[in-house]
Amino acid sequence: MNIDRIKLVEDALNKCETLRRDNPSGPFEYVAAQLRYVLALLKGEDPDRSRLKDINIGLIALREFDTRFPEFSDCLMAVEKIVDDMRFRR
Repeated sequence: MNIDRIKLVEDALNKCETLRRDNPSGPFEYVAAQLRYVLALLKGEDPDRSRLKDINIGLIALREFDTRFPEFSDCLMAVEKIVDDMRFRR
C-alpha cells in the first residue's frame, strides 16, 4: 500500500535530516535528494519515473552507514526494496 511506503520513506528522510545536522560530513544531502524524489513519485507529485534507474540508496547504505548508523542503513535498505518494486511496477 502506498501509505505504508510513503510513511517509510518519510521516516527515512527525517532520520537523514537529523543525521545530517549532527554529522555534517557524509553523503546525507545526496541521500536526502534521492529520498525526496522517491517520496514525490509515491505521492504522485512527480510523474517522471525515468530517474528510478539512478537511485542507489541501498549501495550507499551498505558503504557509508552500515557500521556507523545500522538502524538508518536498515531503513534505507527498506526504501531500496520500494524502489525496486517501483522499477518493476510491483
